[in-house]
Amino acid sequence: MRHAVFVEEAWICGRTFKLSGRLPILPLACSPAQVLLRATPDARIVAPTFTVGDEHELWLRMLRRELAPFVVGATMALVGLLFLAAGVRRGAERAYRGLGLFLTSLGTLAAFNTLLRHVLPISGTAIFYVHEVMTSLYPLGFADFLLGTFGDGPWKVLQRGLRLFVLYVVAAWTLHFVGVLHIDTGRIPAVFFISVFLVQGIILAARARKTDPSANVFLVGIAALLIISIPDIFSGAEIEILPFQTVHYAVLSFGIAMVVMVERQHRRAREEAVHSAQQLAAKLTALEERNREINSLNSELRHQIAERSKEMAESIQVGKTEARAARKLEVGDVIDNRYRVTRTLGRGAMGTVQAVERISDGRVFALKMMRGAVDAQGAARFAREAEIAARVADEHLVKVVDLGGAGSGQLYLVMEYVDGRPLEDHRSRFGKVPWAIEMVAQIAAGVRALHAAGVVHRDLKPGNVLLTTTAEGRECAKISDFGISRRGEATRGDASQPLAAPAALPLGGETNPVVTMPMPPELGFDSTLPPSASHRAITDAPLTAAGMLLGTPTYMAPELARGAENASPASDVFALGLIAYELLSGKNAFEQAPLYVALARRHLPKVAALPADVPPVLAALVFESLAEKPDARPTADKLADAFRAAARADQ
Repeated sequence: MRHAVFVEEAWICGRTFKLSGRLPILPLACSPAQVLLRATPDARIVAPTFTVGDEHELWLRMLRRELAPFVVGATMALVGLLFLAAGVRRGAERAYRGLGLFLTSLGTLAAFNTLLRHVLPISGTAIFYVHEVMTSLYPLGFADFLLGTFGDGPWKVLQRGLRLFVLYVVAAWTLHFVGVLHIDTGRIPAVFFISVFLVQGIILAARARKTDPSANVFLVGIAALLIISIPDIFSGAEIEILPFQTVHYAVLSFGIAMVVMVERQHRRAREEAVHSAQQLAAKLTALEERNREINSLNSELRHQIAERSKEMAESIQVGKTEARAARKLEVGDVIDNRYRVTRTLGRGAMGTVQAVERISDGRVFALKMMRGAVDAQGAARFAREAEIAARVADEHLVKVVDLGGAGSGQLYLVMEYVDGRPLEDHRSRFGKVPWAIEMVAQIAAGVRALHAAGVVHRDLKPGNVLLTTTAEGRECAKISDFGISRRGEATRGDASQPLAAPAALPLGGETNPVVTMPMPPELGFDSTLPPSASHRAITDAPLTAAGMLLGTPTYMAPELARGAENASPASDVFALGLIAYELLSGKNAFEQAPLYVALARRHLPKVAALPADVPPVLAALVFESLAEKPDARPTADKLADAFRAAARADQ
């Protein structure tokens, strides 16, 4: 049978003949003849060849010619697989992925272009498809490598070229499988794309030389690729310079340059990361030291304000300092040469709140100043608000930063400016359980901070909780108004004339004023007071007489019907439970204020169940908070932890 094939050379009768062209396979004149045939069924990869001669000699000659390219190609492919495995991990550098794909595909091509590919257990058709797939992949890997190392140029040549090449590959393989176009006829576009990527890589590397020393390695690799490939280029033009191939050495040198470049960039990135981490650690250390200094200064400032407030209240109580009514403030007025009034924020029965600007640094604060006729007790209570707020620091408590005006007729507090409205103004949101849980968690955290400092608020209500928005956009609740708060255990002061308690007052916000009233003896508790022989510290001395009610009736605990001296942390927890019930359900827990129920010598009625979407654990805590006996109520700490855990679970 005759078959047209390509023959490189023949060993015939002891002589070697270089052959070319299509020749018929004919019986040789000399016998026996050894023929070594290594060809793929698909002639489009490498022209089928056979060589005539001694089989042992032919194998030696083939190994001398083909072994080096095969080993180089296989080694590159294995190294590429390692880089590819490292590059596909999450967070890995893009250059690793591109380099891995480039080395794997180009190394496989180098190995499969040698006759030693036939030692692999792969059929001819499989070899063809592996070859063509690798031809489609190595330009992709090279472009990805360049994007990962140098980025892209001003015209985004790499990114746009990469997209076009992907479209070309998809179209070429589609046409191949439908039988319209054979895949090997599209190799010229692949050569064009890789040439464009190579030129763009040279341009980017030349631009990056000043800032990235590893770019020089890339340029050296390009130069080595071109120089070492010169003999094979001449061989392709039928000008033989060397008796062996060099292209695999050229590809190897370029691959080594790419590996060295990536590793240098990676080492540089590690060094920069270590340096940045060291700088960051130094900055954090300095910042922590600065924060310690600031916290120390803030602590000292709070201590000074608290002591100043305490001394002022003591002086007022014993008559050493006269507390007079302050003048009416107008926009533009300057107080103590330190604060300039910018606008009025609100007015109450005992004082006004102004937005002021601190002249020294332009910071905005809220200034609360007493107004009208102020007696010594009211002035001392005002001063004690500053003392308590200055001693207790928490995110959910309004901070006091200054106090002034003793003896000048301008008794005032300077507080942080809270840009927000009272919780009372957000009643339309009451009943929205997720929001309510978050609000209760924050209010409870503020109450916990007060109780941890030994302070009982005694007037906890929605009107005394301000809602603001933090710099991070988070809604934050802050407890304010510590005017009737108390530190330490209450003792009895001077007697005052008894007043009859009202039978009932409407429930609700502004219709529930703070009530200060001594209770008559016929209600079952003593209103007589022992004389006070000496002046006591403000933290111990009461500013209310025994048997007096002090607070907002709607949110006062039943035990306060026997007088303000019965106020305790449990009283605040009762008020917190009332607020929590309103926030979670949108309704009041009791139809009548618990205080008036206690004054009428009746037990508190049963509270209606909370909505079904309130977690049972939270509902149980709310009901415990509304217990008639103070000892049966949970602590603010327990409430804060439970509601905070539930709020986090909803996030």
